Amino acid sequence: YEGSTKIFADQFTGEYDEWGNEIWERVLTTLPLGVSYDVATNTMTLTNANLQSLHLNYHNQWQDEEGNFYEEYNLPNENFTLNLVGYNTISNTKNTALGLHNGVQATITGTGSLNLKSTNSIYNVNKEGIRYAYDTVRLDQSSLTIAGSSKVTAAIDGQGYHDNDACWAHAIAGDYENATLTVKDGASLTVSLPLNARRYDDTDSYDG
Repeated sequence: YEGSTKIFADQFTGEYDEWGNEIWERVLTTLPLGVSYDVATNTMTLTNANLQSLHLNYHNQWQDEEGNFYEEYNLPNENFTLNLVGYNTISNTKNTALGLHNGVQATITGTGSLNLKSTNSIYNVNKEGIRYAYDTVRLDQSSLTIAGSSKVTAAIDGQGYHDNDACWAHAIAGDYENATLTVKDGASLTVSLPLNARRYDDTDSYDG
């Protein structure tokens, strides 16, 4: 994901196995200013951090053309904690700000705040000439719990515009069967839309 903060990266060890194949290992990356990560507790702490995007993908699985099955785990476990200290922002003009994918069970907690924003424009057009827009928060087969005294804002800036009426931009969106959102323990979630937000489909347009 363009601009996304990466916790781990694959790095060549400089060694080879008995068949001459390169040996790679997964290592922690150098995280941006204001971001720390504890592997033992699977906890990321944001301290007055400003990020472009944060995408977490717990479990990938795929099958090759010969029918061989593969799977990969990108986090120590599915239970991920995002701890907020101070005022933090994740703002993106080219992607979803916060994405949880493939089984992540995330909890946002702490005493701080997090302002999430994706900026959309009617001028966003891909190479096929199709207009597109991004959700600010995306939950794909994943759950998000906002707890403690944390304060989270999910905002769409600009006009969420798409040629396909099945693909509107949302402040928070996810697959209907497997995505869950919970706010508890005095935490707060504020969803913000622009006053000039407009929806277009084949028959009608809506203002408000």
